[in-house]
Amino acid sequence: MSYGRVYCMTNESLSGLCKIGHVHVPNKTSHTRAKELSNTSIPTDFKVAYDIKIKNPSKYERIIHNKLNEFRQNDRKEFFKCNPEDIMDYFKLENLITCEEDKKDFPDNYFRLHVNGEYNEIDDDVVVDDVVVDIADNDNDKIRLIMM
Repeated sequence: MSYGRVYCMTNESLSGLCKIGHVHVPNKTSHTRAKELSNTSIPTDFKVAYDIKIKNPSKYERIIHNKLNEFRQNDRKEFFKCNPEDIMDYFKLENLITCEEDKKDFPDNYFRLHVNGEYNEIDDDVVVDDVVVDIADNDNDKIRLIMM
């Protein structure tokens, strides 16, 4: 089974909402999915806040959707009333693994932040527990390093 991605996206036109979805098509990333969604009737572009690389992404997307069900805006849509920072815990390994067998679905570096249009892998040797560091904050970009 190949890897896919479960992502968290935002859009400034949809203030206070996150889109939680997945991609599992060869050569398609969360970033390409954001571009596809940005070509719809919404006036501003979608931005990937973070994503996880995982086998069977539809399974883990459902797990996250179920855990966030109280924040869901429409039962048939993937939008949730929350901030990306508030729901990041739901993407953590310990909150997604339901049995020992699930551990094989996760590669070593499964979590990525999306910063200024590029993905940044989070390496195991720098990952600590829930540290948030603002790297830069100017008029155009806010860069935040979140280590889990």
